[in-house]
This record gives sequence, C-alpha cells and structure tokens, in this order.
Amino acid sequence: MIKKMRILWALLWIGLISSFFFLTLEQWLLCLILGHFLGGIGQPVALHRYLTHKTFKTNKFWHYFLLYISIIVGEGSTILYKAAHIKHHRYSDEKEDPHSPKHIGYWKVFFGYFFAKEEGKKSMLYAKDLLRDKEHIFIHKHYFKIHALHFFTLLMISPILVYALYIFPAMYSIIGAGFVNASGHYPEEAKNKTWVTLLFFDGQHKHHHENPAEWYIPFPYLWINTFIKLIKSNQH
Repeated sequence: MIKKMRILWALLWIGLISSFFFLTLEQWLLCLILGHFLGGIGQPVALHRYLTHKTFKTNKFWHYFLLYISIIVGEGSTILYKAAHIKHHRYSDEKEDPHSPKHIGYWKVFFGYFFAKEEGKKSMLYAKDLLRDKEHIFIHKHYFKIHALHFFTLLMISPILVYALYIFPAMYSIIGAGFVNASGHYPEEAKNKTWVTLLFFDGQHKHHHENPAEWYIPFPYLWINTFIKLIKSNQH
C-alpha cells in the first residue's frame, strides 16, 4: 500500500502546485479556508482522536461523516494510519518508531510516505481492533477506488471543487501531519510547539503523548475543540 500512497501523494502535491496557475487569488484563498476546516477535521479530529485513540463517541451521522473525511485527506486507510500511529506511541523516539526525526531525519519524517517503509503484517496488528471491523476492512481494501470516485465526482461537477473539497483539505492534512510528526519530536522527544498548534492543531505533542486518551487540546481558542464538544456523545 505504501507504493500506491507515494503515487497518491505525488498527484496531490502536483495538484497543489497547479493551483497557483489555474486558480484566481480569490479562489485560492477560499480553497485554503475550506482546506483548513476540512483538513483540520479529517486528520486531527477524525483519524487521530476519533478513529485511532477513540477519545470520544458520536452519533451515526457524524460517525460516517468523520469516516469519509478521514479517507479523503490522504493519510492512508484507517488501518494503515492507526497501525503506524500506535506503533509510534509504543516506540516513541526509539529505532522502531516509524516516524522519528532522531533516527530517520526531519525532512524524511515530514515527507512521510515518500520515505516510509512498507510495514509487514505484524505491524498491522497495532490496529487489530480495526482489522476485525468490516467498515475499516472495506476502506483498506478499496481506499484508492474511493479516492478516484471522490475525485471524478467533483471533477464532473466543477474542477474548482476538486481543489476546494479534495486537494486543499488533503494537502493541509499532509503538510500539517508532516510538521506535527517532525517538529513535535525534533531534535528528540515529544515537545509542545505553539506555532504548530496555531497552524495545524496537534502541536501540543508532549501533552498528547502523556494523555493520548484526551480529546481536548489544551490551547485557547481552537475551533476544533468546540467542534468535538458539539458532536461528541455525552456517554463518553
């Protein structure tokens, strides 16, 4: 799956570069705003807090919304993402850590799948709960088909929607996760980085490693805290 992720990321990076030539300034700024909100929900909320750490519960509508947006932000299937992330927590800053700047290098961590190694079946066991879930097995099996369907559906409606509802949210997530993983552990050990928090939310990295089951990001005026509070079930 890693080889296919490299191709997907290359296409998304090309898409982002093309936006400077094909979008007006007004269109580009609108896409950036949408990318900020959708990408901010897709990775920090959906993939990270909801599906990987299971820090909150929600109703079926929001479940499927978060599930779908977690796919289109281009961070890999829920199984692939969770397996790598839980392994990262287990072996943080050790040689087994799949994205440690100390052992891999800052920019190799930032560019993620371009330098990631193909994980074996043993590593997938870090997401063993999802491996028993039919929804996540389906997503893992048809991940790239879902991306293609999303892309061509938007393209048929309007090329601008491809940028606004696909390329920009995905690239916001990809670039954000790159800085979170690289800067959050640079030069070594998890650290809280204010600038990363302000731009990509997950900059309170040391706090997260110490409190992985906490959905709240301890930083003032972050809209994703309000968003989670609005959609989460009171049961959790």
